[in-house]
Amino acid sequence: MPDKKTEKRPLRNMIIFLTVAAAIAVAILAYTARSPGHLNSPAERDAEKVSRQ
Repeated sequence: MPDKKTEKRPLRNMIIFLTVAAAIAVAILAYTARSPGHLNSPAERDAEKVSRQ
């Protein structure tokens, strides 16, 4: 049963949810960009192969 406070503030709850979701997305992007095993695009992978040879 939802209490009255959450019923009155759906906009605030949505803003909090979107902020948390955005923070998680940024953290995932930062992690994948930093780690060499997870390159974002096939073009980046090809460039990595060429630079290793």
